[in-house]
Amino acid sequence: MKNRLILAVAISSLTVLAACSKGPEGKKYVCADKTEFYLATEGVKAVLNFAGEDHDLKQVPTASGSRYVNAEFMFFSKGGEAMLGEGETLHKQCVRQ
Repeated sequence: MKNRLILAVAISSLTVLAACSKGPEGKKYVCADKTEFYLATEGVKAVLNFAGEDHDLKQVPTASGSRYVNAEFMFFSKGGEAMLGEGETLHKQCVRQ
């Protein structure tokens, strides 16, 4: 009886953990320098998942393509290619996977 209770608690715990551990949302991008990130867009807002952390971005006007920014990051895409600015670092030739 005690073993069954322990087994039931263990299974319940694993089920809860599995539900909580979903991966990043959005489209996955991989850049020429092997940088990986996810971007989920909805209207004028976007959520960038970079290095396991989410960052809210807002859309800004651009002559062509799409551009989302915040104080730390800049995402730009046009056609099938994108780039991600991270502070002073620019990750180029990012393609959606």
